[in-house]
Amino acid sequence: MKGIKKLLTGILAATMIMGMSITAYAGESQPAQQQGHLTITETNKGQEYKVYKVFDAVATPDGTGFNYKLVAGKTEAPAGFTVDAAGNVFYTANMNLEEGATAVTELTADDIAAIKAYVTEDDFVGSITEDGNDGKVDFALGYGYYYIETTTGVAVSINTNEPNAVIVDKNDVPTIEKTVQEDSNSNYQKQNDAEIGQKVYFATEVNVKKGGLGYVLHDKMSNGLTFDENDLANLAVHVGSIDGTALGKGTAYTAEAGGTYKKNSADAGTDGTFTVTFKDEYTGALTEDVTLYVTYTATLNSNAQVKVKELNDTVLKYGNDGYTDEKETWTFTWGLKINKVIKGTETPLAGAKFALYKVVGGVAQFAVLDADNKVSGWVPATDKAVADLVKEEESYFTNTIKATVLTTGTDGALNFYGLDADTYYALEVAAPAGYNKLPAAEMAEITSDSRTTGLTLTSELSAGSDGVFIKTVENGTGALLPSTGGIGTTIFYIVGGLLIIAGVAYFIVRRKANAQ
Repeated sequence: MKGIKKLLTGILAATMIMGMSITAYAGESQPAQQQGHLTITETNKGQEYKVYKVFDAVATPDGTGFNYKLVAGKTEAPAGFTVDAAGNVFYTANMNLEEGATAVTELTADDIAAIKAYVTEDDFVGSITEDGNDGKVDFALGYGYYYIETTTGVAVSINTNEPNAVIVDKNDVPTIEKTVQEDSNSNYQKQNDAEIGQKVYFATEVNVKKGGLGYVLHDKMSNGLTFDENDLANLAVHVGSIDGTALGKGTAYTAEAGGTYKKNSADAGTDGTFTVTFKDEYTGALTEDVTLYVTYTATLNSNAQVKVKELNDTVLKYGNDGYTDEKETWTFTWGLKINKVIKGTETPLAGAKFALYKVVGGVAQFAVLDADNKVSGWVPATDKAVADLVKEEESYFTNTIKATVLTTGTDGALNFYGLDADTYYALEVAAPAGYNKLPAAEMAEITSDSRTTGLTLTSELSAGSDGVFIKTVENGTGALLPSTGGIGTTIFYIVGGLLIIAGVAYFIVRRKANAQ
């Protein structure tokens, strides 16, 4: 019997201590022969420890050892433990061991989960938070078997035959990082630019500590980002890198839409976008730290405003109501303003009609806008070469490909909103009466430094304070005559040259005739 009790003591002392950090704690006053101390080292500042008594440790009649007993009010032991007819508690796996068999010396994640579920507030002894002064904690406890719950996980400790127990905190606090992909260079970074309707790719890095429990990732997006059932279905978790081996959804983690988003334990919370819950069976069994990448997508929608950050916030809850620092990414969208003026002046010109396009794979894609002039889609002009589009009439754009055509007002301006940092072309499809239609599309290149909020502009663009970039376009009056090098002047040169040659020939022939 004494050997079995020593085995139990060994199990408890060697248990996986999943996340501990304690400062000085004064327990209940105990008789001298029942008093012991627990020291926890390598603690983390700010971590809270809640102590629950699982079993009493009662001295044997001869005083040579201890038996573990159920605490008052309990009628059964947690799963994994057995109570004999005398009321003594044993670790089930180590009962009736055969000769030469090896005793279990560490509790499993299931054992710890069972103990966590077993204790109640009636078993609560006290709690304390590490103040970070010396990286260790000493506190007094009566002899017994204790469950210690912390913000980084759970731990079970024993103080019986050895009245002074020392436990090393083996769990660090987990951390997270968050990035979003910039499509112009495929880099994952703090912020990016996108056009309305574009898929945006996110990645949250979760640094999981070995044996950590209670990991739940909460995510919240602002109104300018849409996360739908397809995005949820495509959410994935990878090991080691964004492209690493995928974890099994449903076995290592689950993902659900919604949930309550809280920044800390005191936060009342708001509606979240989605929640990823890592299963304790996976994280609790880890024997070394692992970096996981949660990858997912969302779509920039028409609620997005020019130059306003569309936020994606993430926080990780872990252990006993612990929270990491919140991380976020920013997604921006931009606008383009066409200022139409009379050539050589700054006088606004009304009545000019423009369509906006970008070139994708050698094909012009024309913008379709909503009632607020925000991009709602793109339509291809697959039947025309890009260079030939300038020759088309307005009806081609409005009726054939059904692109949006905007007309300048009395201020000479029109606006396109919801654009990426990209190269666009403003094509004049109809000029005001008495003015010449532009012979080519006007290029407008918006470029953004996606690591900062600053922007770099091409020489033809100027920046408005509202994130709308301005392109000034001039229109002239009068007939458009062919220029030098065109077929018109060439034919004049040919005809003129022929007339001169004919005149000279006529003059020579006439002189010869007169001489005769």
